[in-house]
Amino acid sequence: MFSDRSHLQRHLRIHTSEKPFRCVICEKSFSTSTHLKHHIWTHTDQKPFMCDMCDKSFPDNFQLKRHIQTHSNERPYQCSVCLKSFSTSTNLRRHEWTHTTERPYICDICGKSFSTNCNLLRHTKIHTDHILSNINMKRATAPPGLDGNKLEKDKNEVKEEEKKEEYPFDFKSTFSEQSTSFSQDINTPMIKDTTLLQMYYS
Repeated sequence: MFSDRSHLQRHLRIHTSEKPFRCVICEKSFSTSTHLKHHIWTHTDQKPFMCDMCDKSFPDNFQLKRHIQTHSNERPYQCSVCLKSFSTSTNLRRHEWTHTTERPYICDICGKSFSTNCNLLRHTKIHTDHILSNINMKRATAPPGLDGNKLEKDKNEVKEEEKKEEYPFDFKSTFSEQSTSFSQDINTPMIKDTTLLQMYYS
């Protein structure tokens, strides 16, 4: 039972997942105008909810209540499987995933899945460290002041020099010159007077 129609409508949005109140800054949507107002405070310096114990302030009452629990060590949310307690319902829900096969957090790099976002972030750091290590290794081995294109050009020039040292003669041009000379020798009569041949063989 609800005291007025507005409370009923607000409750029904829980079942329909309707979020008609949208933030004009980040376009995030909310089910109630109060939640939207508290959210907008996160985009500003307004933090009207202040802790009486440490004078720390927060943009909404929910964050204040969660903070107050750190002073009292209160953990009202208990796991039904292992009876471990948590200070927030979010932490409890994240913990309960460890008791199931549900792994909603998936790595974009290798596709491995995890039960909590914390475990995913810890795993992603492995990829990040590996990539940074490879980049630093390439930078360390590359000569200073040379880019990739120049390195490739210099490498090709070295290969050409090695070929010249191994094969000092240009076989193609040499063979072409010898062929031309040989052809000219064939076409040039060595003995034009046939009488000399006759005298030699007589």
